[in-house]
Amino acid sequence: MKMKKTLITAVLLLTSMLLFMSACSSESAVTIETLPAAQTETETEDADVFPVINWGGRAFNIISRGSDYGAWESFDVFTENQTGEPINDAVWERNNIIFDRYGIEIKETKRDKLADTIKSLVMAGDAEFDAAVTSGADASALSSENYLVNLRSLPDLDLSHEWWDQNAARDFSFGDRLFFGVSDFLISDKDGSWVYVFNKRLADDLGIEYPYQMAKDGSWTYDQMHRLASAAVADLDGDGVMKPGKDRYGIATEEYDTYAAFFYSGARIFGIGDDGYPEYTFASERNFTAYNKYLELFVKDSSLYFAKYKTEREAFANGQALFKGYTLLGVRGEEFRAMEDDFGIIVAPKYDEGQKNYGHIVSIGTSGSVICVPLTAPDPDFTGYALDAVSGESTGTLLDTYINKGFNGKYLRDEESCEMLRLCLESRVYDLSIIYTKWGGLFTKLYGLTHNTKIDLASLNASVEDSVRQSLQEMIDMYKDID
Repeated sequence: MKMKKTLITAVLLLTSMLLFMSACSSESAVTIETLPAAQTETETEDADVFPVINWGGRAFNIISRGSDYGAWESFDVFTENQTGEPINDAVWERNNIIFDRYGIEIKETKRDKLADTIKSLVMAGDAEFDAAVTSGADASALSSENYLVNLRSLPDLDLSHEWWDQNAARDFSFGDRLFFGVSDFLISDKDGSWVYVFNKRLADDLGIEYPYQMAKDGSWTYDQMHRLASAAVADLDGDGVMKPGKDRYGIATEEYDTYAAFFYSGARIFGIGDDGYPEYTFASERNFTAYNKYLELFVKDSSLYFAKYKTEREAFANGQALFKGYTLLGVRGEEFRAMEDDFGIIVAPKYDEGQKNYGHIVSIGTSGSVICVPLTAPDPDFTGYALDAVSGESTGTLLDTYINKGFNGKYLRDEESCEMLRLCLESRVYDLSIIYTKWGGLFTKLYGLTHNTKIDLASLNASVEDSVRQSLQEMIDMYKDID
């Protein structure tokens, strides 16, 4: 570790010297001019304290996820043209505002195997890229090996602005170090949020109330969801055996649901201690009580609930399930566009009404994207400012379009679902267990409870706690060793 840090430091010193020499010898260096903070339609409440600087057409070079990432290939950083598709056009509009108002031209380079690419760039002293957009798994691997900049060290980046996700900043911190974050700049992280959808036609036919009002007033709980889901169950072929594709269920979902459900109650596998470092919080009495209730009410009742990838999609689309758990990316997928029955989004239920907030885990490991900065980024002042400016201008353009047009009218068919979408995005949580999946394998083990409900949580914890705590402490020590 020490040898690699010394090598990286030497590379950075040489890179800095070359950049300094180049800047001093150039007669065409960009002059930065402070402009009046003119009001625009996308202006946020913080705009009057955010300095508007013109960077003279300077390129903001971002390296992002290529086609190898499949459905999670970057789509929200750059686009060449307007196409009439709302999300694409919002990216185009946002980028043009950034150029016209701040003199910053967003440029994107997509690469596969992004973690390896960034490592190679840093080791070679390549200062081409100002920022990177990649998965949480990539970013955590890079940060733990000292290939990324601590975002809190960037002089002109104010992470307290409302366009930065404060939950992500809290949950990804190691003391005063934060190597990757989430903001309104991107929507792929929003796509990674886990929610429920429900079949409105089926609810109407069965006289089942829509759960919107309960969600709004905070009474949408496990018990209420169980009540509605139970009312939808029917052995349609009358053979006395419930079978997906033949009969009607209360809930059809993916195996991921049993991992996501751990967080509905506000429980956390890794929280943040008083010292600002992550701590292992899985094994509390309330966590186990709440999670066991979910397992008992839903997962263990094979007549009400089933989880099987792809089969659940067909069942929901065919009106053979009232509820379905899904990422927002999935809700924006083709099968929902083609679905004949009306459907709505509903937030994940609370454990009980005494719970203050809803809890929606974000699939940020290999799915949704985070923002980070390679160690060889050439100008920390510019990078910090550009990230803040682009994130701030994205709130009223890209994020607004995502909520109001990215679903509504194209996928969603009612205003209440847009309200649920907002409520979901306001109550998202992040957990290191989905990034550091080898720490006791808790992500995989909770995921596996879908098909092995006999596992006792206390016994599960006893089998992994020592190794989890050791892995966590080693990671904390490693971060403390990074300057």
